[in-house]
Amino acid sequence: MKGRSHPVPLFQVCWEDTPNSDRYYAVNIEDQLYDIKKAVVTAPKDTEGRAVFYDSEGESIKEYSIVSGENTLELTPDTEIVVIEAGSSDTLKLEGELSEKGQKEMENAHPDNPLYAKSLSVLGDSLSAYTEYIPDGYLTFYPSEDVQRVSDMWWYRLAKSMGMYLCKINASAGSGVTGLEISESGDAGERGKELHLPGYTPDVIFVWLGGNDALAGVSMEKIMEEYHNIVQDILLAYSDSDIYLCTYIDLSPELTQLNNGIRETADEYGVQLMDVADCGITAENYRDYIPDGAHPNKRGFRLIAAWMESKLK
Repeated sequence: MKGRSHPVPLFQVCWEDTPNSDRYYAVNIEDQLYDIKKAVVTAPKDTEGRAVFYDSEGESIKEYSIVSGENTLELTPDTEIVVIEAGSSDTLKLEGELSEKGQKEMENAHPDNPLYAKSLSVLGDSLSAYTEYIPDGYLTFYPSEDVQRVSDMWWYRLAKSMGMYLCKINASAGSGVTGLEISESGDAGERGKELHLPGYTPDVIFVWLGGNDALAGVSMEKIMEEYHNIVQDILLAYSDSDIYLCTYIDLSPELTQLNNGIRETADEYGVQLMDVADCGITAENYRDYIPDGAHPNKRGFRLIAAWMESKLK
């Protein structure tokens, strides 16, 4: 990896145009973890589409045709958003080629750390869900107004500080492990099998889920039964991935009980534990980091990401 450009998965928004079911991908160049000089779109057979570049004012400045095979899109300095219209295809592989600046940004994370150049996926609830960077129709909830950009999220900060790539963020506010709704038209389903992108399987998977079930009064027996099912799904679908199960900040008896179950599950299945309950946010200081008692503000996300980084290194 070190010293050479390398294709990385582009962190993108995906949405569908309801009238004709066309699928659109939007890539915010500024939101990428590292500076890129080219976007590479690999499309399946019979694809006919286009990529449109927009500047910061929303003006169209360049357009490419997208056809089957590999399409290389040279970015211009004033490109802020790239929108890719690709019919109904859901198997597009979207990558970015790092610029020299981007390569240096990545190497600043120290290539000798254990997760350098690995890809990261997350399965979670509102603590991990950021608007538009989650599956179409999933929900977000942010009572803290200072969380303004995707780069404020714990997983974004952790990935960049470790020199990693982002793969897929499967997170939705209000979701849990017992079938709590993740959107107006769906429930939890088999989310443990939906943590990859076309052409990319995550090297590392963080599971931060179950808090909504516990706080909704679901029995702990039922929560842990379904939690085990999700872990089993992940192990079957991503047998080569490193899995980290995350606990919650201990701010209620229900979360304390859930955390104990998560610790036991990590031990039972031989996966990693990321014991976030031990990050330094306590019942005495939580209002500085979690003003509403559930959702971190920017300061809280920074503390959690820095603590995770220290544990991973």
